[in-house]
Amino acid sequence: MPWLRTGDNVATNPRLLRVYDDPDASTSLVIEAFGFLVLCASLAAAHTTDYVVSWGTACLIARDEAPRLLDVCVRAGLMEEATVDGERVWKIVDDPEFLHMRSKEEIEWEHQRKNDNSRPDLIIPVRLRDGDACRYCAKVVKFAPGARKGRIVGTYDHRQPGKAATVETMVVACSGCNAGRKNDPLADERYPLLPPPSKPYFSPYTRTWIREHPWARDNGYSITSRRGRTIPPGTVPDDRKTIVEQYQRPATQTGTASDTPRPAGQADTATDATRQPAGHREPTRRPGTRPDTATTTATSHPVRERDTPQRPAIHADNAHPPHPPTPAPTPVLPDTADPAEHLPPGSGSAGSGRVGSGRVGMSGNPPPDPNPPSRTHSLPSPTPRRRGRRGKNRKPGH
Repeated sequence: MPWLRTGDNVATNPRLLRVYDDPDASTSLVIEAFGFLVLCASLAAAHTTDYVVSWGTACLIARDEAPRLLDVCVRAGLMEEATVDGERVWKIVDDPEFLHMRSKEEIEWEHQRKNDNSRPDLIIPVRLRDGDACRYCAKVVKFAPGARKGRIVGTYDHRQPGKAATVETMVVACSGCNAGRKNDPLADERYPLLPPPSKPYFSPYTRTWIREHPWARDNGYSITSRRGRTIPPGTVPDDRKTIVEQYQRPATQTGTASDTPRPAGQADTATDATRQPAGHREPTRRPGTRPDTATTTATSHPVRERDTPQRPAIHADNAHPPHPPTPAPTPVLPDTADPAEHLPPGSGSAGSGRVGSGRVGMSGNPPPDPNPPSRTHSLPSPTPRRRGRRGKNRKPGH
């Protein structure tokens, strides 16, 4: 349908403000010229004259003021004089930011498409040939009356824009491909036409529509194939996937990490021997332990409980290597010495009451010390026995 569109800044557009360049210009003259121009444009759009204003149209709007307002608009650059078929006319400037109307060609093409899309002698043979799948992407489309929006709504594409359609120049297309092609003459490079399917897919709605259509019954058109499984809209049928890949094969990426040969002498940064599974965490090493020992114990061989002797409770806080050196012989200390001050370097905790290394893994216990050190500082003194109250446990007569 015809329409006229004005820009949001039409009142402050530089073209309109040029009216002030007139020596006799005033605010009322600008408003008067703008109203005259918009009324002329609305009549030109309604009668599809493509921005052309005749003398009669100008007089219909402005009557006796038509010559003066036409002159003001021409001097401001809002109109220009022209001659069409030997007649003097005025053409409004075509500026989408100022005033824009649909052309006669656009409106006639819209009417032609609507007329072709409503002709059963065109659309029924096209639907029987293409089925309910787009001829550009092969996706199943929706032709149901309630489906009016979306990229998979079924439409008809005219292969020759601007001309009346035939069965050979009309194809089924989804709204996404149809809108993407527009009227571009190079659209086939971006949307190549697929060959018609050998076994078209028909939705339950299409089968019912063709079976009950009067023109199809009167002219002997019907669907002869048996009904199969229902394919959801937007899905490519299995028998069309290979054809889509052949016509619309995406650019493959070469030279990826898995396909590119590795130069000689270059080592892989993550081999199978050192790759860790997802979620792997390195063990936390205690202060004072050697890195190689902690790594070997965590990653090389799991330690079984039966192979590791239990540490005594008194040495639970002292971490030692798994293979300690042979301990030195236990020295003999005098009874008066304090073991917490004279323990050898490889002994246990100060004040523990033990002498020697006390490390885990020894085959036997060391011989008892004939002169054990004093336990004054290592063992707590026994709790003194509580004495009974005087006179309570005394026998009579004592």
